[in-house]
Amino acid sequence: AICRALEASGCDSAALLAEAGFDLKSLDGPNARCPLTHTERLCRIAVAATKDPAFGIKVASHIKQTTFHALSYGLSASSTLKEAFERVQRYCHVASDAIEYEFWQNGAEYHFVIEPAAGVADESVDALVAAYLRMCRSLIGHDYSPLRIEFRRARPARIEDFQSLLRAPLQFGAARTRLVFDCDAIERPLDGGNPELARHNDAIALQYLSQMERGNIQWRVREGLTQ
Repeated sequence: AICRALEASGCDSAALLAEAGFDLKSLDGPNARCPLTHTERLCRIAVAATKDPAFGIKVASHIKQTTFHALSYGLSASSTLKEAFERVQRYCHVASDAIEYEFWQNGAEYHFVIEPAAGVADESVDALVAAYLRMCRSLIGHDYSPLRIEFRRARPARIEDFQSLLRAPLQFGAARTRLVFDCDAIERPLDGGNPELARHNDAIALQYLSQMERGNIQWRVREGLTQ
């Protein structure tokens, strides 16, 4: 997705990947994992090359249905956005083990918090915010906007693209990165919900995670408790 966003901005993505320290051959497989240090470096290089402080937000439009393995299909088949965000929280390590999520109801609102590990670039978090907002709009309607979006990152030099692409009240310099939704949107049954398909993709995601995290005792205990 980052490469496609770079190419769309007129940059040589292969050259920038090499500059960031990536071995291009290691990225050939669909299950390849990228070191966080390389991804953080690539984000800095990408912003410098494109001169675009909203580069991360624009990466989201280049995410494909297969980008996040079976998790993407499970999200699309969810019966409600509540179920989709619970799926994100449970299977997030399919995409990255450098990001954790919190999701809960608070009165008439639902809060979805993105908690990155140290070293995760602001642009990576921007991309996730935009990606999950695109997911919401693809499932309940392209005109939908959350109640507000809070960014932990500092206010960028230009926010026009943030405003036009996210179309929601924005706050920068917040304590945490958070999307706040109304209960009606989160709990509304989705036309495309398919529980059987969702469960099938959950099983694939769980199998992938169990292979990846086989030696991680903490993950195994957490998964056992969840089950």
